[in-house]
Amino acid sequence: MAEEHSHSTAILCPKCRMRVSDFSVDHRLVVNRCSDCQLSWLDPGEFEIFFGTQGVEHGTMTVHEDRSQEGQPSDLWCPRCQDSPLRMVSLHRHWFWSCQDCRGQLISDDQAKSLRTYYASQRHARWSPSDVPRELNPSTAIQTQSSGIDYQRKFNVEMLGIPLAILTGALIELTGLRIFLSFLSMPFHELGHAAASWFAGIYALPLPFFTSWDEFRSNSVIVFFCTLWTVGIAAAVRWRSRVMTLLFAIALLLQTRATFFVELERINEFRISFGCTGEILFSALLVSSFVYRFPPQLRWDFWRFPIGALGGVLFGAVAMQWHQIRKDPSRIPWGSAISSNENDGDLSKLRDLYHWSEAQIVSHYLLWIKLAFAWILIHYLWNLFYISAARKDTFLKER
Repeated sequence: MAEEHSHSTAILCPKCRMRVSDFSVDHRLVVNRCSDCQLSWLDPGEFEIFFGTQGVEHGTMTVHEDRSQEGQPSDLWCPRCQDSPLRMVSLHRHWFWSCQDCRGQLISDDQAKSLRTYYASQRHARWSPSDVPRELNPSTAIQTQSSGIDYQRKFNVEMLGIPLAILTGALIELTGLRIFLSFLSMPFHELGHAAASWFAGIYALPLPFFTSWDEFRSNSVIVFFCTLWTVGIAAAVRWRSRVMTLLFAIALLLQTRATFFVELERINEFRISFGCTGEILFSALLVSSFVYRFPPQLRWDFWRFPIGALGGVLFGAVAMQWHQIRKDPSRIPWGSAISSNENDGDLSKLRDLYHWSEAQIVSHYLLWIKLAFAWILIHYLWNLFYISAARKDTFLKER
């Protein structure tokens, strides 16, 4: 779908019967648009590219016998088929004309803008990759069929990247080469310290090898993060994203509890322990982001691969590290990356200041690894089976 979609023949506007001009939507698509009445004609296959959706949902379209709307003429005919009348249809409460023979659509600028906004909001609510496979485009179905490419097999091969990345990280840990990953995981470690402070309303600044934080709560920090989670909930509701709504709501609840109901001494214990926890959680978030959809301006169709690979490698390494520590507690990293004093490390502070035993330390981080792995597995299986099956059904219907 990277190449530009072009037209073989010019057409006349179905409404004013004037010759339409080519209108470039982006680098992928050129559509026929009438400059007089601002109506655009979308040939079969262009709907998916124009609106960034997985296909024309013909089953959900409602066809109306009365083809007029808001004073529009009812005697509109398909510019491609010539002798086929255009029927007024509604899709997700958006109105446009459609040819029942060739599946082309005629849509106004206002309805097109509104429908693109709708599909953009839906992309935030789905657990699916940001790119739309070429095989789902009916205009390329013949090419797919002739080349012998099996859609389901190709899509599942892509999803092998996640377990392969996790396995690679585990192998790196087994071979003792974890030192090469330390610089990559350190930002997550420090971000874990900072996140524990932020949720408690305490100012913190994560730096490459240490985190600077205050000892007391700040009203400005409390207001900022409570506002951030509230705005996030409102935006997720507007995007109709149940997942993001739930995540922002949980963040707001955690912020409220940690800020107003947990003592500062307890917060300091959480903050110290969340360094290693950050390595686990944030790498898992990177892995799960592989199956999310983001606005196309972020070019997530490209960046999700290196980011997902980085998260998978780091998660596999830290999971294998704590699996080995469970077998041999002497492997616990007591020291600090920036100090030769063994008592300066986070785990040393948990042992000396808060009397955590070796068994408590190991079980604590193994629990976080299990929760993070469950998070990854849910996203992975949902995308692998449910979304893949839905896309395959759409592909078969279009063929």
